[in-house]
Amino acid sequence: MCQLLEYDAVAERIGVTFDTAGGGRKDGTTTCALTRQGHEYPYLTLAITPSEADEVIFIATMEPSHAKRLKGLGRIAYRLDVAASGDTGPVVEIGWLSARPRLMILRYAFEPDTAARDVAALFPKLMELARQVDGPAAG
Repeated sequence: MCQLLEYDAVAERIGVTFDTAGGGRKDGTTTCALTRQGHEYPYLTLAITPSEADEVIFIATMEPSHAKRLKGLGRIAYRLDVAASGDTGPVVEIGWLSARPRLMILRYAFEPDTAARDVAALFPKLMELARQVDGPAAG
């Protein structure tokens, strides 16, 4: 069971219900994945790892090259959109340095036939979920 993302909190925040969870921990990194039993998509993942990186290191080594900078989440944050391809739907990734010393990455993979407007409509809800996961001590 994953304790980073709770079914009810996710459903309340983004309006998507999941019923299967898995998590792990290795070398200080904690991961969580939420899925729907019997369905490949959508799925939601969260990874948290300790990090002493500052904003310069984040930009130089952690932020993907095609990412867009985000405001209002942690010390610094990005959004990466991955287009649908073949049997894989679009993916939205939000990565950030928390006010606490950690790197956090939230990814949502949509169903293959998801329209761009539906991705755009869910993004603000994913940002709110990211803020909730980051916690009240976040910047």
